[in-house]
Amino acid sequence: MGQISNIADYIVLNKSPNGESLQEFTLNRSDPDQEVGLSLRLPAGAVVGEPSILAFVADPASYAKDLKYEVSIHQHWYPAGNEPSKLWSSTIGWGTFTGGVARGLWFVIGGKVLNLQTPPFTVPGHGTVNDGTLSITTWFKLKDGHGLVIFKDVVLWFQRKVSAASSG
Repeated sequence: MGQISNIADYIVLNKSPNGESLQEFTLNRSDPDQEVGLSLRLPAGAVVGEPSILAFVADPASYAKDLKYEVSIHQHWYPAGNEPSKLWSSTIGWGTFTGGVARGLWFVIGGKVLNLQTPPFTVPGHGTVNDGTLSITTWFKLKDGHGLVIFKDVVLWFQRKVSAASSG
């Protein structure tokens, strides 16, 4: 009989919620409402009760000054044929850039933040529902300051259960 073990696994986040490929994206403070979302689909066996790590590269412009950013995770319910309803959001990290030095950054995502329920599930204002789908999106947004920043190489590290054949 096989044993169940947890391994470290990762997925590259490079698709917007509408399916557009985003290997890298630029946020510019001159557009204060600009934000970019990356869809997040965990594979079967992902251990959502344990913390995960969101890692990425940020490369601010040389003239960036007090450029504040925020990274959050949102869960939406998409009822059949209707507009999505945001169920919750959680800010997982933030920081400030001044100057133009590329850097690797990472934020720990608390256990159960990435937990996607399957129908039936409870939706605020709708009670228990048996249709539609749930999705998780990671959002990047500039909050204050001056300049622009390029984000790229966004990766989610997580644990996944695998079964290993027993020896002997």
